[in-house]
Amino acid sequence: DGELVLMFRNGTYAFKDNQLRPINFQGLGLPSPPFSILKHPEQSQFYFLGKDYLAVGNSRNAPSKFLDRNFNSFDFDQAEDFFGIQYRYGALFYHFNSNLKKLVLDRDKVFQIDLFELFQTPMLQAFLIDQEGILWIGSSRGLANSTSQLFQNYTSKTAEFLGEEVTAIHEISPGKFLLGFNNGVQYFDSSGTKTLLKDSNLADSPLGRVMNFSKD
Repeated sequence: DGELVLMFRNGTYAFKDNQLRPINFQGLGLPSPPFSILKHPEQSQFYFLGKDYLAVGNSRNAPSKFLDRNFNSFDFDQAEDFFGIQYRYGALFYHFNSNLKKLVLDRDKVFQIDLFELFQTPMLQAFLIDQEGILWIGSSRGLANSTSQLFQNYTSKTAEFLGEEVTAIHEISPGKFLLGFNNGVQYFDSSGTKTLLKDSNLADSPLGRVMNFSKD
């Protein structure tokens, strides 16, 4: 409907006609404002991802049912939250300060993808399922991808990344990606990496962290 929806920790707002107005969620009482709202690409349902919950409803401002609760496993009282949600192949993939979870919609069953042994860190920072169905995972210990149950791990040493923390992933086209770091942005494909933006002063600081990419 032409509205830009902005989501903050303390509320959700719509921007239209140069005005910012709060969105008051109806129906199901959410424990806190959602951090992300995803519309099903083939149906009229909306999915609401927030701290400790995933909910669904038939309207953008009216969640009606919880699909998953209490999965915010690692609350370190940190300044930033790491979260994401994506629909792919009849399932929802999502996380919120947690491991990656998969909800198979037609079976109403939730699976957890435990990545601790791969990265030696309890939660991921970013993920993406690309157009070829490959799962990409970004964490504070590098980047990995998987086409089955086996993961290939990339680090700053093996792939010449700007740093170990991969904080955002965006697919430009099949096999071609933008990667966000604390201190810049890199282009990445099968041939290697190319640095597009780098600030050496922020190498070990999260103050300039790239959190996501947007494609209009």
